[in-house]
Amino acid sequence: MAVIDFNKPQTQEEWRKQVAEQGDGWQLPVPPFDPVADPDSLAGLTSEQLARIVKLATPRPFATATRPLNRPTMPPDAHCSVIASTFTPEQVRMLADTGAPVFEPIPIGHCLAPNAKLSIRGQPLRPPRAAPLPLGSIGETVPESALTPFPPDPPPGYRHLNFLGGPSHLVPMETCRGCFMNLAEDDLPDILAPVFDDGIITVRQDAEWAVPGFMIVGVRPHIGALDEMDLPLVERIARVTHFVRRAMRERLGLAALHMYQEEKLDRPHFHVWMLPLWPDTMAAHNINPRIYESNIARYLTLFPYASNERAIRRCADQVRGFLAEIPYLRDGTTV
Repeated sequence: MAVIDFNKPQTQEEWRKQVAEQGDGWQLPVPPFDPVADPDSLAGLTSEQLARIVKLATPRPFATATRPLNRPTMPPDAHCSVIASTFTPEQVRMLADTGAPVFEPIPIGHCLAPNAKLSIRGQPLRPPRAAPLPLGSIGETVPESALTPFPPDPPPGYRHLNFLGGPSHLVPMETCRGCFMNLAEDDLPDILAPVFDDGIITVRQDAEWAVPGFMIVGVRPHIGALDEMDLPLVERIARVTHFVRRAMRERLGLAALHMYQEEKLDRPHFHVWMLPLWPDTMAAHNINPRIYESNIARYLTLFPYASNERAIRRCADQVRGFLAEIPYLRDGTTV
Protein backbone atom coordinates (compact mmCIF):
# COMPACT_ATOMS: atom_id res chain seq x y z
CA MET A 1 0.00 0.00 0.00
CA ALA A 2 1.02 3.62 -0.53
CA VAL A 3 0.43 6.61 1.72
CA ILE A 4 -2.51 7.78 -0.37
CA ASP A 5 -4.31 4.46 0.23
CA PHE A 6 -4.63 5.25 3.94
CA ASN A 7 -6.86 8.24 3.12
CA LYS A 8 -10.53 8.47 2.29
CA PRO A 9 -11.49 8.51 -1.42
CA GLN A 10 -12.61 12.14 -1.07
CA THR A 11 -9.18 13.11 0.29
CA GLN A 12 -7.41 11.17 -2.47
CA GLU A 13 -9.47 12.96 -5.11
CA GLU A 14 -8.75 16.34 -3.51
CA TRP A 15 -5.00 15.61 -3.43
CA ARG A 16 -4.98 14.66 -7.11
CA LYS A 17 -6.90 17.81 -7.97
CA GLN A 18 -4.41 19.98 -6.03
CA VAL A 19 -1.47 18.31 -7.78
CA ALA A 20 -3.03 18.87 -11.20
CA GLU A 21 -4.12 22.47 -10.63
CA GLN A 22 -1.50 23.85 -8.24
CA GLY A 23 1.43 21.43 -8.27
CA ASP A 24 2.45 21.33 -11.95
CA GLY A 25 1.27 17.73 -12.13
CA TRP A 26 3.88 16.30 -9.75
CA GLN A 27 3.84 18.20 -6.44
CA LEU A 28 1.34 18.08 -3.57
CA PRO A 29 0.99 21.73 -2.44
CA VAL A 30 1.67 22.78 1.12
CA PRO A 31 -1.45 22.51 3.30
CA PRO A 32 -2.88 25.70 4.82
CA PHE A 33 -1.78 24.76 8.37
CA ASP A 34 -5.02 26.17 9.74
CA PRO A 35 -5.33 25.22 13.45
CA VAL A 36 -9.09 25.74 13.29
CA ALA A 37 -9.51 23.27 10.46
CA ASP A 38 -6.87 20.82 11.74
CA PRO A 39 -6.76 21.11 15.54
CA ASP A 40 -5.29 17.63 16.10
CA SER A 41 -2.22 17.77 13.87
CA LEU A 42 -1.40 21.32 14.91
CA ALA A 43 -2.10 20.88 18.61
CA GLY A 44 0.24 22.71 20.95
CA LEU A 45 1.97 24.89 18.36
CA THR A 46 2.36 28.55 19.21
CA SER A 47 1.52 31.24 16.65
CA GLU A 48 5.25 31.91 16.20
CA GLN A 49 5.99 28.25 15.52
CA LEU A 50 3.04 27.98 13.14
CA ALA A 51 4.18 31.08 11.24
CA ARG A 52 7.65 29.59 10.82
CA ILE A 53 6.23 26.30 9.53
CA VAL A 54 4.21 28.23 6.95
CA LYS A 55 7.29 30.16 5.82
CA LEU A 56 9.57 27.15 5.46
CA ALA A 57 7.13 24.53 4.20
CA THR A 58 7.69 23.17 0.67
CA PRO A 59 5.50 21.11 -1.68
CA ARG A 60 5.82 17.31 -1.52
CA PRO A 61 6.64 15.18 -4.57
CA PHE A 62 3.36 13.36 -5.13
CA ALA A 63 5.11 10.11 -6.06
CA THR A 64 6.12 9.71 -2.41
CA ALA A 65 2.41 9.38 -1.60
CA THR A 66 1.34 7.22 -4.56
CA ARG A 67 4.18 4.70 -4.86
CA PRO A 68 4.19 1.86 -2.32
CA LEU A 69 7.34 1.10 -0.36
CA ASN A 70 8.77 -2.32 -1.13
CA ARG A 71 10.05 -4.18 1.91
CA PRO A 72 11.38 -7.70 2.48
CA THR A 73 8.95 -10.40 3.51
CA MET A 74 10.82 -10.76 6.80
CA PRO A 75 11.87 -7.31 8.07
CA PRO A 76 15.35 -7.27 9.63
CA ASP A 77 15.64 -7.26 13.41
CA ALA A 78 16.48 -3.57 13.72
CA HIS A 79 15.29 -0.76 15.94
CA CYS A 80 12.40 1.18 14.41
CA SER A 81 10.91 4.49 15.43
CA VAL A 82 7.58 6.15 14.82
CA ILE A 83 6.59 9.70 15.65
CA ALA A 84 2.87 9.35 16.19
CA SER A 85 1.94 12.74 17.50
CA THR A 86 -1.84 12.30 17.41
CA PHE A 87 -2.11 8.85 18.97
CA THR A 88 -3.60 8.55 22.42
CA PRO A 89 -1.67 6.83 25.24
CA GLU A 90 -4.19 3.98 25.12
CA GLN A 91 -3.50 3.43 21.41
CA VAL A 92 0.24 3.48 22.04
CA ARG A 93 -0.04 0.87 24.79
CA MET A 94 -2.14 -1.31 22.52
CA LEU A 95 0.48 -1.09 19.78
CA ALA A 96 3.25 -1.84 22.26
CA ASP A 97 1.36 -4.90 23.52
CA THR A 98 1.18 -6.28 19.97
CA GLY A 99 4.97 -6.18 19.67
CA ALA A 100 5.26 -2.87 17.83
CA PRO A 101 8.20 -0.61 18.82
CA VAL A 102 7.49 1.08 22.14
CA PHE A 103 7.25 4.82 21.98
CA GLU A 104 5.88 7.63 24.08
CA PRO A 105 3.45 10.12 22.48
CA ILE A 106 3.88 13.82 23.12
CA PRO A 107 0.92 16.25 22.64
CA ILE A 108 2.65 18.66 20.25
CA GLY A 109 0.79 18.09 17.01
CA HIS A 110 2.40 16.89 13.77
CA CYS A 111 5.74 18.67 14.16
CA LEU A 112 8.44 18.00 16.71
CA ALA A 113 9.03 20.81 19.19
CA PRO A 114 12.63 21.99 19.77
CA ASN A 115 13.03 20.42 23.22
CA ALA A 116 10.79 17.38 22.76
CA LYS A 117 12.11 13.93 23.70
CA LEU A 118 10.99 10.53 22.45
CA SER A 119 11.84 7.12 23.86
CA ILE A 120 12.21 4.16 21.52
CA ARG A 121 12.77 0.89 23.38
CA GLY A 122 14.27 2.83 26.23
CA GLN A 123 16.74 4.80 24.08
CA PRO A 124 16.17 8.60 24.21
CA LEU A 125 16.05 10.35 20.86
CA ARG A 126 16.28 14.08 20.28
CA PRO A 127 15.71 16.34 17.31
CA PRO A 128 18.91 17.26 15.38
CA ARG A 129 20.84 20.06 17.00
CA ALA A 130 21.65 23.23 15.13
CA ALA A 131 25.24 24.06 14.30
CA PRO A 132 26.77 26.74 16.57
CA LEU A 133 25.59 30.19 15.53
CA PRO A 134 28.27 32.63 14.35
CA LEU A 135 28.85 35.73 16.44
CA GLY A 136 30.56 37.92 13.86
CA SER A 137 29.49 41.00 11.93
CA ILE A 138 25.97 42.22 11.29
CA GLY A 139 23.99 40.00 8.96
CA GLU A 140 26.01 36.80 9.08
CA THR A 141 23.95 34.14 7.34
CA VAL A 142 22.61 31.14 9.23
CA PRO A 143 22.00 28.41 6.58
CA GLU A 144 18.59 26.77 6.78
CA SER A 145 20.37 23.39 6.83
CA ALA A 146 21.84 24.36 10.20
CA LEU A 147 18.49 25.08 11.79
CA THR A 148 16.15 22.85 13.73
CA PRO A 149 12.48 23.10 12.65
CA PHE A 150 12.33 26.13 14.93
CA PRO A 151 15.68 27.91 15.38
CA PRO A 152 17.24 27.92 18.82
CA ASP A 153 17.17 31.05 20.85
CA PRO A 154 19.82 33.49 19.64
CA PRO A 155 22.78 34.30 21.89
CA PRO A 156 22.29 37.16 24.36
CA GLY A 157 22.22 40.50 22.58
CA TYR A 158 21.30 39.01 19.18
CA ARG A 159 18.13 38.25 17.23
CA HIS A 160 17.14 36.52 13.99
CA LEU A 161 15.90 38.37 10.92
CA ASN A 162 13.98 36.11 8.54
CA PHE A 163 13.34 36.87 4.88
CA LEU A 164 11.14 35.27 2.22
CA GLY A 165 13.05 32.90 0.01
CA GLY A 166 16.28 33.15 1.96
CA PRO A 167 18.12 32.17 5.13
CA SER A 168 17.90 33.78 8.53
CA HIS A 169 20.42 36.43 9.51
CA LEU A 170 21.80 36.73 13.00
CA VAL A 171 22.14 40.40 13.95
CA PRO A 172 22.75 42.45 17.08
CA MET A 173 19.54 43.17 18.96
CA GLU A 174 19.64 46.90 18.23
CA THR A 175 19.80 46.35 14.45
CA CYS A 176 16.89 47.94 12.60
CA ARG A 177 15.39 45.71 9.89
CA GLY A 178 14.96 48.62 7.50
CA CYS A 179 18.57 49.72 7.89
CA PHE A 180 19.80 46.13 7.60
CA MET A 181 17.92 45.72 4.32
CA ASN A 182 19.57 48.88 2.98
CA LEU A 183 23.07 47.86 4.07
CA ALA A 184 22.81 44.21 3.03
CA GLU A 185 20.61 44.66 -0.04
CA ASP A 186 22.84 42.49 -2.24
CA ASP A 187 22.41 39.61 0.20
CA LEU A 188 18.61 39.70 0.19
CA PRO A 189 16.61 37.18 -1.87
CA ASP A 190 15.80 38.53 -5.34
CA ILE A 191 12.08 38.18 -4.61
CA LEU A 192 12.50 41.24 -2.36
CA ALA A 193 13.98 43.44 -5.09
CA PRO A 194 12.21 46.83 -5.08
CA VAL A 195 9.39 47.40 -7.54
CA PHE A 196 10.15 51.11 -7.13
CA ASP A 197 13.23 52.92 -5.82
CA ASP A 198 14.04 56.61 -6.24
CA GLY A 199 16.95 56.56 -3.83
CA ILE A 200 14.82 57.74 -0.90
CA ILE A 201 11.53 55.84 -1.18
CA THR A 202 11.34 52.12 -1.87
CA VAL A 203 8.42 49.82 -2.59
CA ARG A 204 8.85 46.05 -2.33
CA GLN A 205 7.17 42.79 -1.30
CA ASP A 206 6.92 42.37 2.46
CA ALA A 207 10.08 40.73 3.75
CA GLU A 208 8.42 38.11 5.97
CA TRP A 209 4.84 37.33 4.94
CA ALA A 210 4.19 35.49 1.66
CA VAL A 211 0.93 37.24 0.80
CA PRO A 212 1.11 37.96 -2.95
CA GLY A 213 1.06 41.68 -3.66
CA PHE A 214 1.81 42.65 -0.04
CA MET A 215 3.66 45.90 -0.72
CA ILE A 216 5.74 47.89 1.77
CA VAL A 217 6.36 51.58 1.11
CA GLY A 218 9.46 52.56 3.06
CA VAL A 219 12.18 55.18 3.22
CA ARG A 220 15.92 54.57 3.16
CA PRO A 221 16.85 57.16 5.80
CA HIS A 222 16.37 56.01 9.38
CA ILE A 223 13.24 58.05 10.13
CA GLY A 224 10.83 56.76 12.73
CA ALA A 225 7.62 58.71 12.18
CA LEU A 226 5.77 60.86 9.68
CA ASP A 227 6.08 64.04 11.73
CA GLU A 228 9.88 63.72 11.70
CA MET A 229 9.97 64.24 7.93
CA ASP A 230 9.97 67.49 6.03
CA LEU A 231 6.79 68.18 4.07
CA PRO A 232 8.26 67.56 0.59
CA LEU A 233 9.15 63.99 1.61
CA VAL A 234 5.69 63.48 3.13
CA GLU A 235 4.15 64.58 -0.15
CA ARG A 236 6.43 62.26 -2.14
CA ILE A 237 5.44 59.30 0.03
CA ALA A 238 1.75 60.13 -0.42
CA ARG A 239 2.21 60.31 -4.17
CA VAL A 240 4.04 56.99 -4.41
CA THR A 241 1.48 55.30 -2.13
CA HIS A 242 -1.33 56.65 -4.31
CA PHE A 243 0.12 55.07 -7.44
CA VAL A 244 0.91 51.79 -5.71
CA ARG A 245 -2.72 51.57 -4.63
CA ARG A 246 -3.81 52.24 -8.19
CA ALA A 247 -1.53 49.47 -9.43
CA MET A 248 -2.99 47.05 -6.90
CA ARG A 249 -6.51 47.90 -8.02
CA GLU A 250 -5.95 48.12 -11.78
CA ARG A 251 -3.32 45.40 -12.29
CA LEU A 252 -4.02 43.00 -9.42
CA GLY A 253 -7.79 43.49 -9.26
CA LEU A 254 -7.78 44.25 -5.54
CA ALA A 255 -10.93 46.01 -4.42
CA ALA A 256 -9.80 46.31 -0.79
CA LEU A 257 -6.68 46.24 1.32
CA HIS A 258 -5.41 47.15 4.78
CA MET A 259 -2.93 49.98 5.22
CA TYR A 260 -0.89 50.29 8.41
CA GLN A 261 1.74 52.78 9.47
CA GLU A 262 3.33 51.24 12.52
CA GLU A 263 5.51 53.32 14.85
CA LYS A 264 7.45 50.74 16.82
CA LEU A 265 8.69 51.49 20.31
CA ASP A 266 11.99 49.74 19.52
CA ARG A 267 14.03 50.30 16.36
CA PRO A 268 11.39 52.43 14.56
CA HIS A 269 11.89 52.83 10.81
CA PHE A 270 9.04 54.39 8.84
CA HIS A 271 7.15 52.11 6.50
CA VAL A 272 3.56 51.60 5.34
CA TRP A 273 2.00 48.16 5.02
CA MET A 274 -0.29 47.73 2.01
CA LEU A 275 -1.86 44.33 2.72
CA PRO A 276 -4.08 42.86 -0.03
CA LEU A 277 -7.38 41.36 1.07
CA TRP A 278 -7.73 38.46 -1.37
CA PRO A 279 -11.47 37.73 -1.32
CA ASP A 280 -11.32 33.97 -2.00
CA THR A 281 -8.92 33.35 0.88
CA MET A 282 -10.88 35.65 3.17
CA ALA A 283 -14.11 33.81 2.44
CA ALA A 284 -12.61 30.31 2.64
CA HIS A 285 -11.21 30.96 6.12
CA ASN A 286 -13.90 33.29 7.47
CA ILE A 287 -11.47 36.19 7.88
CA ASN A 288 -13.06 39.34 9.29
CA PRO A 289 -11.11 42.39 8.04
CA ARG A 290 -12.50 44.97 10.47
CA ILE A 291 -9.59 46.12 12.61
CA TYR A 292 -11.25 46.12 16.02
CA GLU A 293 -12.80 42.67 15.63
CA SER A 294 -10.34 41.21 13.16
CA ASN A 295 -8.54 37.86 12.86
CA ILE A 296 -6.28 39.33 10.20
CA ALA A 297 -3.20 37.97 12.00
CA ARG A 298 -4.32 34.44 11.10
CA TYR A 299 -4.87 35.59 7.51
CA LEU A 300 -1.15 36.32 7.23
CA THR A 301 -0.34 32.67 7.97
CA LEU A 302 -2.54 31.29 5.18
CA PHE A 303 0.01 31.89 2.40
CA PRO A 304 2.87 29.35 2.44
CA TYR A 305 5.88 30.72 0.59
CA ALA A 306 6.53 27.64 -1.52
CA SER A 307 3.06 27.59 -3.06
CA ASN A 308 2.83 31.38 -3.45
CA GLU A 309 6.28 32.28 -4.77
CA ARG A 310 5.12 32.49 -8.39
CA ALA A 311 2.14 34.65 -7.47
CA ILE A 312 4.39 36.96 -5.44
CA ARG A 313 6.69 37.43 -8.42
CA ARG A 314 3.78 37.98 -10.82
CA CYS A 315 2.24 40.61 -8.55
CA ALA A 316 5.57 42.38 -8.12
CA ASP A 317 6.10 42.44 -11.90
CA GLN A 318 2.62 43.87 -12.42
CA VAL A 319 3.11 46.65 -9.85
CA ARG A 320 6.61 47.39 -11.17
CA GLY A 321 5.34 47.66 -14.73
CA PHE A 322 2.47 49.95 -13.74
CA LEU A 323 4.73 52.31 -11.78
CA ALA A 324 7.23 52.46 -14.62
CA GLU A 325 4.51 53.91 -16.86
CA ILE A 326 3.66 56.81 -14.53
CA PRO A 327 5.27 60.06 -15.74
CA TYR A 328 5.61 61.41 -12.19
CA LEU A 329 7.54 58.33 -11.15
CA ARG A 330 9.49 57.68 -14.32
CA ASP A 331 13.26 58.04 -14.25
CA GLY A 332 13.34 57.31 -10.54
CA THR A 333 11.95 60.61 -9.35
CA THR A 334 8.78 61.50 -7.49
CA VAL A 335 9.17 65.28 -7.71
